[in-house]
Amino acid sequence: GEIKATPIVKVDPRPRKPLFMKEIYDTNVIEGFPLRLDVKYLAHPEPALAWSCNGKAIDGNDGHYKLAQKDGHASLIVEKAAPVDAGNYQCVASNPEGAASTAAKVTCSPISDPQLPEEPPNFTSNLNEVTVDEGKELSFSLPFVGNPVPEVVWSRNGKAIETSPRTMLTCDGRKVGIVINPSEISDSGVYQCLLANPLGEVESNVNVHV
Repeated sequence: GEIKATPIVKVDPRPRKPLFMKEIYDTNVIEGFPLRLDVKYLAHPEPALAWSCNGKAIDGNDGHYKLAQKDGHASLIVEKAAPVDAGNYQCVASNPEGAASTAAKVTCSPISDPQLPEEPPNFTSNLNEVTVDEGKELSFSLPFVGNPVPEVVWSRNGKAIETSPRTMLTCDGRKVGIVINPSEISDSGVYQCLLANPLGEVESNVNVHV
């Protein structure tokens, strides 16, 4: 008898209209710091994403905004936010099955608050250790005070950490944070956060285990 090979049938995921699993949310950014809005979505086929600010379409090729989209995640990034970046942002995902949208308000605060006395930076609480499973999101934040808002320098095992599609550094004027998604074993180490303004500087160390 002859053995017939059974063809392997590849099952396509069934079509589905876009659905945001993670929406953008109202956020305040400090002038000169990165602004980043992230979404997570489910859709098939892969949707087209349209970002806008105050109703005006955002172009990812104009050098001001960076737009990224991959595997159900998308982000809008401004390397150094300015007052002009404040406004109502919207992201619309659409494919032949339908569309979904998410919106949020972005405000931009000046580095210095003239109504408050100037003060050197200081961490108001410390974090000793963070443990996370490989492939999951590694994120933590440290509350601080300081006026003007300090410059923030992150390093791991003495080496500076740069922003990347996987790594996001945050500062809203009250907390500094880091988000690495997905995490890798090589992200383990001693993270150091240095805050500096004209009145002084302070640093804090966090042991991270992935």
